[in-house]
Amino acid sequence: DGAVALWSLATPGAPEALFACQAPALCVRCDPAQPAVVVAGTATGQVVLWDARTPSTLPCQRSPLDTHAPHARGVAKLEAHGDAICTCSADGVVCYWSCAQLQRPVERHAVTDERGKTVPVSCLAFSDPGVDDRELWLGDEFGGAHAARCGGGASGKTIAKPFGASHGGFVASIAAHPAGSA
Repeated sequence: DGAVALWSLATPGAPEALFACQAPALCVRCDPAQPAVVVAGTATGQVVLWDARTPSTLPCQRSPLDTHAPHARGVAKLEAHGDAICTCSADGVVCYWSCAQLQRPVERHAVTDERGKTVPVSCLAFSDPGVDDRELWLGDEFGGAHAARCGGGASGKTIAKPFGASHGGFVASIAAHPAGSA
């Protein structure tokens, strides 16, 4: 079983809310525009969404756990941009979801390198946060960093282009500097 605790610096003695799910949550994101909405990716590849305004500790929405689930491995990282959620997993899949409906992703992308080999995606970031949710930076389990263009309405294969030298190991996090900032 999984759990997510929502803490406030104003009341550090106890969590403001506790949420439950079927599997351990590997990544969690709160929506700055809707602070009551909490989204998590789980170890089973499921995406779950809670609304802190409701009395239930169970998700109000969740993606299915079946043979057609978009992520065959745990959701390594998720990002949110407006109503869109972008998730990734080490099976080389990047998905775009709508907060309004988690039954199936809006788009599903199989990420490969230029030779056609699956990229085991470990983390992602929007390349221009708040502006464009189609351009992504991806990190992988073998130390690689990649640029990729996903989104835009079509599912399918996406080629990730490497940039920079490879790291010595697993890339746990990646971030983009906002364009135009010093």
